[in-house]
Amino acid sequence: ENYVLNEIKKISKEYNIKVNNEFNFEIQFANLIQDLSKKYTRVVLLVDEYDKPILSNLKKPEVLEEVKATMNAFYATIKDLDEYLKYF
Repeated sequence: ENYVLNEIKKISKEYNIKVNNEFNFEIQFANLIQDLSKKYTRVVLLVDEYDKPILSNLKKPEVLEEVKATMNAFYATIKDLDEYLKYF
């Protein structure tokens, strides 16, 4: 979650978009995508090494469950943002 929050902060700063820090990462991420799409029509989202967090924690069950829950929330957020995303 902290990684996603840090990326949201960097991207919002780069594109001069105000992000409300009172919300969880899912809401901040959704707001960022929506605000970017207002400026640039649609947003292209690249997800590289999507399985690395899981593979890196296979032998740490207590961490793995948290990673899986965070990834599920991340991908659920993306799924709800179809209208703002451009696919190639």
